[in-house]
Amino acid sequence: RHDEAESALREAVAILKTRWDGFDRNALSDYQGIQVRLVELLSVEGKHDEAEAILRTILEQDKKLAAESNRNWAVEHRSAPLGPMDSYVVRSLNLLARELWRQGNHSGAEALAREALAMIDALAADRSRGWSNAHMARPPVLFTLAEALRDQENYAEADSTYEQLLATHENVLGWGLLGESLSGYAESLRRQGQFVKALPLAERAIEFREKAMVPGHPALA
Repeated sequence: RHDEAESALREAVAILKTRWDGFDRNALSDYQGIQVRLVELLSVEGKHDEAEAILRTILEQDKKLAAESNRNWAVEHRSAPLGPMDSYVVRSLNLLARELWRQGNHSGAEALAREALAMIDALAADRSRGWSNAHMARPPVLFTLAEALRDQENYAEADSTYEQLLATHENVLGWGLLGESLSGYAESLRRQGQFVKALPLAERAIEFREKAMVPGHPALA
């Protein structure tokens, strides 16, 4: 079944690639969306080298378009160019960080997550552009950072990062990320021997994971 899905995704990637002219953001988003689905499947299959290569290409594409867009905006508004950064680059950095984490390259994942968080701060601080999505962009990156720190046994900063995540409003996190964050924090505490504190977090994680799943999901059977 994986072979069939991979073949179909590769075919879709090839078709959408022909529709992107190198500049159209919407066409690129469609193309990259299918590529990300392919990456997820490749990662499950253990084909991490190809998954990483695809994500690095996506990151370079996003940086190129961001740099061009920011350069044009700077000329129009007579301001200093912001460089190759926007919400798409933040997303791509985090996707690549997640793949490195899955490979066990936790320090590499940490570095990319920190780069993404610094970019979010820079975008949010640039009031002239009115970017207001920092509160939405930050949680997935914080989650990646927390996981990478935990798996390097940097428990103090990992736990602090999980707590920062869990202080975020439920509507921003969504049930899925909230459940994953609770589970990750519980696992961090378990590894430190703090079982009493970990147990209620693990129980809440199950509750939110179930809420995030559609009825009939195999995990709910």
